[in-house]
Parts: sequence; structure tokens; C-alpha cells
Amino acid sequence: MKNITLILLMIVPILLFGQETKKNTDRERNEIYFVLKSDKATMHGEYKKLAYNNSVLVRGHYKRGIKDSICEFYNFKGEIIQKYDYTKNELIFLSADVRENKYKVVGLDSLDVKLSRAPIFLGGSSYIASELVKTMRYPADAMENNISGRVLVSFIIDKNG
Repeated sequence: MKNITLILLMIVPILLFGQETKKNTDRERNEIYFVLKSDKATMHGEYKKLAYNNSVLVRGHYKRGIKDSICEFYNFKGEIIQKYDYTKNELIFLSADVRENKYKVVGLDSLDVKLSRAPIFLGGSSYIASELVKTMRYPADAMENNISGRVLVSFIIDKNG
């Protein structure tokens, strides 16, 4: 009798914490993810972010709305470029495709310095490019007058990254 009671005490919490999920596809943001059936705003389960060509840029996992476990980031060719462990908050893989390690430090005086490690954007350049492409708009006047040019983008990275 004690064994049966013990087994029931172990199984009941598992059944209570089990969550049913529902698959969502956000075509505007190119994301496929799961949400809790009981709370459709809370992501829970597998997550994928796709590029404009439907290749996978990000593959990860959410647990009750928080990024969980290892997340993999890919370039447009489908090659893995980064792995980040959200449970331990650490980068566990970075492809060898890192550019020159010389960056401008802006403050009272601007100077060129060599950093111990290049700044890293989780997701890499493919992820940044896909986000920028979605938000940049070609000016109507420029399009009508066949005017083209370059777009320069800069980022400020504070001491916390």
C-alpha cells in the first residue's frame, strides 16, 4: 500500500504540471512557435525563426515564456554559426568566421583598440540582416528618380553588451 501511495505522489505532480500547447505561425515575423493552450501569449516549446527564403535562422526552445536550453543560430546557407545556452547564459559555439578584431571605441576621445573578443550579436549577421531588411524602406522619391546609394548602419554596444 505504501508503494502505491508513493508512486501516486510522484505521478500526480507530473500530470498537474504537464501543459498542452498549440502551434502558431506568425507570417509577418517569419516565426513558428508553440504557446500554452491555457495562455496563448506564453511561448512554450519549440521555436523557429525563418529567413525571407524560409531557411532556418534560429532554432530554440521556450519554457513558460522564457528562452530555455540551447539555441542554435544559422546563416542563410543553413550552416550553424552560434550556439547559446540560455540555461547557463553562455556562448558554447562560435564559428571561426570572425572578422578583424579592431573596433572604434567612442567616448570623450575616439580611438582604435584591439579587443580580447569581437562583439557578438546572438544570431549573427544573417539574423541582423533579416531584421534590417524588414524595417528599411526605400524612399519613394529616390525610387521614382532612380536614385540609389549605400546604407550605413552603426551600433552602440554598452559595457553590458
